[in-house]
Amino acid sequence: MGAAGPQLPPWRNPWLLGAIGLSMALHCAILYVPPLALLFSVTALGAAEWRAILWLSFPVILMDEALKYVTRCAPAARARAPACQVVAVARRPRCPRHAS
Repeated sequence: MGAAGPQLPPWRNPWLLGAIGLSMALHCAILYVPPLALLFSVTALGAAEWRAILWLSFPVILMDEALKYVTRCAPAARARAPACQVVAVARRPRCPRHAS
C-alpha cells in the first residue's frame, strides 16, 4: 500500500483504459479526418514529424521512469541503511518493496 492508498495496475481499471483509448481515437480523428482537421485548423503529421516526436520524447520517458524508481525505492533503502553508508540503488535489479 502506497502513501496515497493501494495502487491498482492500469490494465485492471477499465475506465482508465477506455478514457485513454477514447482520447487517442479523438486525437487521431482530429488529425487525420479532413473535415475535423479543417475545423480544428490542424495538419496531419508526416513520418518525419513522428520520428522527431519519438526522438525527443524518448529521453523524457527514460527520465520519468528513473525518477519513479528513485522515489519508490530510494527512501526505503535509506531508511534501512546506517547514516554513514551510501546506498547504491542501481545495483539492485528491482525494488524489493515492489517486486512481484
